[in-house]
Amino acid sequence: MAQFPPTVAVESLSNAGTIDDSSRNVLVHLTGTDADQRLVREAGRYVTGSGGELVLVSVLSSSEFVERQRSYASLSALPTYTLNQAKESRRQRAHRTGRRALESLGIDYTAVGMVGDETDSLLTAARRHDCGHLFLVERRRSLLRRFLVRNFGPEIAHKFDGLVTVLQADCAETTDGKRRLMAGV
Repeated sequence: MAQFPPTVAVESLSNAGTIDDSSRNVLVHLTGTDADQRLVREAGRYVTGSGGELVLVSVLSSSEFVERQRSYASLSALPTYTLNQAKESRRQRAHRTGRRALESLGIDYTAVGMVGDETDSLLTAARRHDCGHLFLVERRRSLLRRFLVRNFGPEIAHKFDGLVTVLQADCAETTDGKRRLMAGV
């Protein structure tokens, strides 16, 4: 097992500081894409070496939640779609992803489901679970697309007080016409 130094010196343009890299918990943001498996395995390997705990988080946006509530309401046979149901559904998704990615590695994890703004939800989960490192998937984009579409990674990296690891992923068409993020090699 590789030994990691207890601190890593980081130098920025404005000042120099250190980041404590000893036994930190890791939060993994799951996006529901094919890249999630690789991201979870990479984070699991990191946790094994650093001694922290692994937290997998799946977030349902508020707009998606409201859309599902409306869909349930339009079908008279279904009860109202509740916030607790949405959170549990996301927690189960995180658990399935963790089980598939980590089963052969024997790494334990905590699965969390949340509803709301992605950035706020991830920062809240990171505080609750004392996470000092985030693992994210970011889609490779053209220069024009970067300008036009909100870029999630830099936004959360700016607000998060800890390490952020970003896995670059490619977007590929699938047979059903939907786009999926594929982990880059």
